[in-house]
Amino acid sequence: MKNLLCLDFDGVICDSIKECLLITYNSYLELNNQGQRMVSSVENISPKVSEVFNKYRYLVRPASHYWMLMELIDKGVYEISEELFFSKLVGKESELKAFEKIFFSNRERLMKEETEFWMSLNTIYPHFMEYYTKYGNENYYIVTNKNGSAVKTILDYYSIKIKNSNLFSKERFTTKESALREVVKYNELSYGNILFVDDSPATIEELLPVFKNSYLANWGYYKNEKKLKSVNTLLELRNLIIEK
Repeated sequence: MKNLLCLDFDGVICDSIKECLLITYNSYLELNNQGQRMVSSVENISPKVSEVFNKYRYLVRPASHYWMLMELIDKGVYEISEELFFSKLVGKESELKAFEKIFFSNRERLMKEETEFWMSLNTIYPHFMEYYTKYGNENYYIVTNKNGSAVKTILDYYSIKIKNSNLFSKERFTTKESALREVVKYNELSYGNILFVDDSPATIEELLPVFKNSYLANWGYYKNEKKLKSVNTLLELRNLIIEK
């Protein structure tokens, strides 16, 4: 039975860190009624804010978590452990929900009104294109917390093809584990046939008990301080994909 490649989007296929920083920064200000301070470019954001945001971007899973990252930075917290980050999320449902609504509204507006500029903030990793150029005609899945319209716009712009049914964006699942279970069921596979690559150490740790072939992308946002099972390129998985 052939193994199946499943990929996260941000941090694996697409480097969207500049877009996420800009949208997060402005959405945070808007939520706090400081819209007059919103900026039009990441270059207008404090270097310290950018530095800390980029360092701890890997902690963010759904987009609502960007609020907590910016909240901590705004309060001068520049060293952020996983324990601190996730503990601070507890009891903040209303803030997270309000921020997420503004975040996706601002992303949609920028995507539609300033498409070329927005696309310049979303680039494709060479690690993915190297693989896609050779094997993009084969079956693969994307499982991402990113909104579907943004993913599709980026893929279309870069002429990257995927079946609509193979794109699991945030609208289609509650957890990545549930999405991967659905992929297994639809393709009549076993859990061990799924080769999943993500940039989040927390996601990998959650999936490993069930999906043992889950790998951290070493080109993504996390520097693998936990020494999790990882890959330097997607081509490293090629022999596993073609195994029967």
